[in-house]
Amino acid sequence: EQRNKLLREGVVDANLYAAVEIVMDMSASYINKVRRERIAALTEIFDRYYKAIAGSSETVTLSYQSGLNREGATMQTLLDEARRHDEIVKHTSVGIHRDDIGMELDGMPMRRIGSQGQCKTFTIALRLAQYDFLHSATGMRPILLLDDIFDKLDASRVERIMELVTSDSFGQIFITDTNRTHLDEIMHRTGGDYRMWSVENGIFTPTES
Repeated sequence: EQRNKLLREGVVDANLYAAVEIVMDMSASYINKVRRERIAALTEIFDRYYKAIAGSSETVTLSYQSGLNREGATMQTLLDEARRHDEIVKHTSVGIHRDDIGMELDGMPMRRIGSQGQCKTFTIALRLAQYDFLHSATGMRPILLLDDIFDKLDASRVERIMELVTSDSFGQIFITDTNRTHLDEIMHRTGGDYRMWSVENGIFTPTES
């Protein structure tokens, strides 16, 4: 925010930029290191959940995409390279705030080649991995909300998901679906301790479980 303010105001004093960028460089180095470690740990858990749901030989990967991953790159070198461009556009165009997570299926971008079912499986597996990761990190079991998860998925994947989330690894779960018959069949096959409600016009009505 401070660097962007200098850019917007057209400041050209190199010392002012240096004072801000030194701190940015120190913070970016730490953030990058921790993100790489966390994403590596999350990837291992995610891969396990995806395979458990998909039940196939598909290979999925998560990759940490950052300009700081380039050989010899630091936040300072990125800022130096983009300085002239940033002065023109009036904001910081490179750095740790531009990082992303690459999501791939069999070595190709998921968003480009994944079917609707594969994308849905990818998303759910990632959510379950995040749950597992948070539980390991905090010792607490978050509440898991699965909203309309059965759409675009075949019956086998739906049953695998339900087998996973009704295991002892998860705590309290809320599941929503617009197809009552579909949900009844799934829960009947899965079993476990559950309660069902019908929601109409904001009114919750208990139904037979």
